Amino acid sequence: MHAAEKQQRDGTMVMVLQGALVVVLALAALVAVVLVVAVRRLAHMRWQPVRSRSVAREDVPTAIRALLDRADTVLAPLGFVYRYSGATHKMLVTPQNEPVFFDVYQHRDGHTHAMVSPSPVPESQQPCMVQLITCFDDGNNWLTLNRCRHFSPIDLPRWRTVDDYLPQWVQSWHRHLLRVQATTVPICTDGVEVHRRLRQAFDDMVPHMRQQGQFVPVADDSGHMRLTLLAAAHMAVKVL
Repeated sequence: MHAAEKQQRDGTMVMVLQGALVVVLALAALVAVVLVVAVRRLAHMRWQPVRSRSVAREDVPTAIRALLDRADTVLAPLGFVYRYSGATHKMLVTPQNEPVFFDVYQHRDGHTHAMVSPSPVPESQQPCMVQLITCFDDGNNWLTLNRCRHFSPIDLPRWRTVDDYLPQWVQSWHRHLLRVQATTVPICTDGVEVHRRLRQAFDDMVPHMRQQGQFVPVADDSGHMRLTLLAAAHMAVKVL
């Protein structure tokens, strides 16, 4: 009797293990399919050099101006003061190819700048993306994002990017502030120098990726770039 029960339990266990194996294999196959599709899509995308320019606040389109101004109601109580506005084209080539407008704020203590732009995936409570930037006298820079690292999985030399994927970006601000307060490296509070580094970062994105062998020119006269298959696979893994 006991032998029969043991045999039955062993048979049940084998069935459970087989079922779990089937689920694991199915999930692995699904991930592989998603990865292959992502790599193919990334490899077919076209990229272009990025240049930023300063714009007058009143020259920002009205609808976008109203969107960006909503961030001021949150940033001002945290100690941020508006400094200037700018615009840049997206690195990814799109049919519209419309410029992205942004505002830059500086904390009253000088240690952090906040770049505000329309969110790639806007939410009712968070219609804007806020990027927190702290620069140091030694030439290094910190960039804190929140729930948007997958939109820009590019790493630049001397730029350390952090994204904790927290529910609210204000929580990322508190994390960023803790890191700033704990650092022993002198912080660059010169707004002009920070502006220069931001513009340089935009300028360096495509040349850096081309130098690293991640971008190759498209075989036409557009001047656009495309990812190599290896670079597309690497980016797809980071995005997923």
